[in-house]
Amino acid sequence: MFKVCIVGRANVGKSSIFNRIIKNKKALVSAKPNLTRDRNHAISEWRDHKFMLIDTGGVEKEDGSFEKNWISKNVVLGLEEADLILMVVDGKEGLNPLDQDILRWIKSGYPNKIFLLVINKLDGIEQAVYAADFYKLGISDFLQVSAAHKLGLTDLLDAIVNNIPEDLAQTDENNFGIKVAFVGKPNVGKSSLLNKILGEERVLVSSVPGTTRDAIDTFLEKAGKKYTLIDTAGIKKKINKKKDEFDYISYYATEEAIKRSDICLLLIDAVIGVGQQDLKIAGLIAEHSKGCIILVNKWDLVDEREDYVKKFLQDRQDLFPFLAFAPIVFISAESGLRVTKVFSIVDQVYQEYSKFIPDDAVAELFRKCYLKRYPPRSVKKQPVVVMGGKQIKTAPPLFYVKISRNGGLAKSYVNYLRNNLRYEHGFEGSPINIISRDEKEQFDGDFS
Repeated sequence: MFKVCIVGRANVGKSSIFNRIIKNKKALVSAKPNLTRDRNHAISEWRDHKFMLIDTGGVEKEDGSFEKNWISKNVVLGLEEADLILMVVDGKEGLNPLDQDILRWIKSGYPNKIFLLVINKLDGIEQAVYAADFYKLGISDFLQVSAAHKLGLTDLLDAIVNNIPEDLAQTDENNFGIKVAFVGKPNVGKSSLLNKILGEERVLVSSVPGTTRDAIDTFLEKAGKKYTLIDTAGIKKKINKKKDEFDYISYYATEEAIKRSDICLLLIDAVIGVGQQDLKIAGLIAEHSKGCIILVNKWDLVDEREDYVKKFLQDRQDLFPFLAFAPIVFISAESGLRVTKVFSIVDQVYQEYSKFIPDDAVAELFRKCYLKRYPPRSVKKQPVVVMGGKQIKTAPPLFYVKISRNGGLAKSYVNYLRNNLRYEHGFEGSPINIISRDEKEQFDGDFS
């Protein structure tokens, strides 16, 4: 697939352009610089042409060199991937000496790449005059846009697709595969695990908590199967929206990543144990009904492992029993211990998450459950009769239980039906949602 990498110094509007093109607020945007640090990938389409767009962090120098700066090192990986480079500059601010340095760096290092200069933040006649300042770069042909006001984007998209070779123009990438989100508190090893799986340093890793701020997508094909791997920021204990803008935005990005995922890999620090951040993230996974695998990382640093496993299982039961369905794997992202096992479990969980049980099997199971144990009476003290049921959705599995009109089902009885579904049909790693007559209006589908 044709790949387009967006580069430029910090706060020139790269992520805003990225979001406008993909028509989604996937990349985080803030008035503060350096919000994006890793690469962010997304597929876009324009005039029947598909291409991959790569957002990157703000290019900076360190000791007079781009190569020494850790964000710029990740930008290099994006540049090496790309077929076309979009260099973005700030038209409102005018030409910056760093723009000139970045241009020389790109032109000398990637002379064979297709290159387009994009002047952003030009949303008025007066500001359009500022564009003339950029002729000093020695480039007479550039594109003028305003991501904030959706100006010039059509011309930009036309310029991109006009450079796509015919053999790449019709690449079918509708299937993004299984979407797997790596979630956990700061510095638990999410990015290290992703890099270990990929076999390269695709995302930034540091001992400093909060290195990853955005939710970063990486596409992977393994053994003929496709995956979208989503690295997320760590969620901190307390976040003040006004004082901690980066932390607040990162929290929002992590929740959005959980929402659009199929399976969440919940990483927990084996040395520290289960904390409030872990419980908060576990709650988000349960709230959005996602498949889940619990990965206890840094297992190589743990002594008395047998006692630890017993305590961890008890903690899971006491602190977050709502994820009791999630398998647990003790790993080390640093050493690679059991990392290869993770994908086989992801495949198994996704199969359970997407499983469909025939109507007659569900109806028979619910009737058997009813004959073994009657539901509690309704609020009006009337008996509640279970008359059957069916599965109405997958990913996540959603079941409808048909009951008499005397009232709804008690939570304890819903749990009883859910446990019997798991006993008969598995669903390991997957949530099971059950609704009855009073709740069916919330969902589309046939409830007859």
